[in-house]
Amino acid sequence: MHDHRLRLINIWSALECLASLVDGKSIIDRVVRLVVPILTWRKIDKLVRYISISIHYWLKNNPTIDRSSLPFKLGYKDAVYPEQILKLMCEPKDSAGIVKLLEVVAKHPLLLYRVYEAWKIFHDPVTLQRDLERSSKRLTWHLWRIYRARNLLVHQGVEHDCLPQLSNHLQQYFSWTLSR
Repeated sequence: MHDHRLRLINIWSALECLASLVDGKSIIDRVVRLVVPILTWRKIDKLVRYISISIHYWLKNNPTIDRSSLPFKLGYKDAVYPEQILKLMCEPKDSAGIVKLLEVVAKHPLLLYRVYEAWKIFHDPVTLQRDLERSSKRLTWHLWRIYRARNLLVHQGVEHDCLPQLSNHLQQYFSWTLSR
């Protein structure tokens, strides 16, 4: 749909229908309770999947890396499974698995940085909880912003400057929520 106004209103209405499955004091409260946990988990999934794909391409472009010494099992055509990478990311400091993973990606500075930064978050439950709470707050704030833009449009006819971006984000949020 090319009209961002209609798109935002229609998607929000569909999200409200889904949110009727969740208890809450208001419409926005139900939407937040439905959407935020799903999207917060998606952050972890997205990060680990990105790292897995990056490691796969790193291995593909570097056939000299010894596949038998990797701290994880490879799949068909050197596929790297996100679940195995997540398990490595949760290992404590100086554990054999995470040290070996860092050695494997050591010659790729960006990938080394990404793996290390993800490990810093995932290996410490307190840090992970804090990071997920921050994500949750940002998502809640963004849903409120979309809700405010929707209300201004529906009740006062005021079109927010960021309506195209907000409707794009809302469509992604709806798609992820519906798929879960």
